[in-house]
Amino acid sequence: GCNYLNAVRDQEARCNFSTARAIAEFGQNLPALEAHLGTILSMLERAACCWWGCAQGDHGVESLVGRIYGLACGSHRLMQAGRYDESLLLVRALGEITNLLTLFATNGS
Repeated sequence: GCNYLNAVRDQEARCNFSTARAIAEFGQNLPALEAHLGTILSMLERAACCWWGCAQGDHGVESLVGRIYGLACGSHRLMQAGRYDESLLLVRALGEITNLLTLFATNGS
């Protein structure tokens, strides 16, 4: 069991290293996109934990933002580790949350 888990971690670390190197070599757009993703994730995390001050409510919005942050970080890490199908599953979950937020924002109720 432990040998298998160590082998998986080693393989994922090699894939992560290769992915990071490839991103740096893909011109200007992909590295810039990666930097913007980091900025957005940083803002989402701060919003989820009341970094800018707490509204003292039920933290429903903060909880939802935390879920978005966790899904996005998880998807990014899975992609870097070469787990592309699993990463896309989390992206799909993000899309479902986006659809719900759009529905709530445009419903008028």
